[in-house]
Amino acid sequence: MRRRIILALPLQALLALAAAPARAAAPPLLRGEEAEPRMRALQRGGFTLLLRHGDTRGMGCDRTTDWRDEAGQRHLSPAGEAQARAIGEVLRAWRIPIAAPVLASPVPRVRDTAVAAFGAGAVVLDQRLLSDEFTADVAATAAAQRALLAEDPPPGLNRMLVGHIASALQVGGRRITQAEFPEGAILVLRGGAMQAVLDLAPLPGGGAHGCGWNGPPGTEPPSPR
Repeated sequence: MRRRIILALPLQALLALAAAPARAAAPPLLRGEEAEPRMRALQRGGFTLLLRHGDTRGMGCDRTTDWRDEAGQRHLSPAGEAQARAIGEVLRAWRIPIAAPVLASPVPRVRDTAVAAFGAGAVVLDQRLLSDEFTADVAATAAAQRALLAEDPPPGLNRMLVGHIASALQVGGRRITQAEFPEGAILVLRGGAMQAVLDLAPLPGGGAHGCGWNGPPGTEPPSPR
């Protein structure tokens, strides 16, 4: 009896692996001239763009999972504010058509990135874009993000979402790293599939906040935010 159970375990593991969805490979990270062909494609519309909040290096780390508590949140650095403005300027210079409104997570660093890049009048805060540690219903938020990221934009336009690195998990099937999707970069998707990451305003030594978690013991967030 024991031998039969031992022999069955590897088969069960193999069946589980076969049933698991394939994890997407990391999309190419494009800067400078390497990004130009992708920018020309964006001029024709048809893409969903997920802009990760700008640089937060040197700012106080998150101390709460209540996004309404601004004092307990990590904020944009001064360089991050300038970076967000630069991203908006690059998109406008390339005449990238963006559907209205721009949707953004209400977490302060994300909200401020969206406003700096696109203007307060163009931005609508949307709790569907919250990172997982800021929501009580992680499964519902994940499902809402998958739907947003897979939704086709209006003809000739691109849909702009401003949020967190954790949202990339909903389409990538794995945790995407900060090196693959730096702060201030744009994840380009089509039909819910990752196409590329555009780093339009990279900062020297930037891309990763390096923050740990300063909340109560036992409350380590599940993503790099």
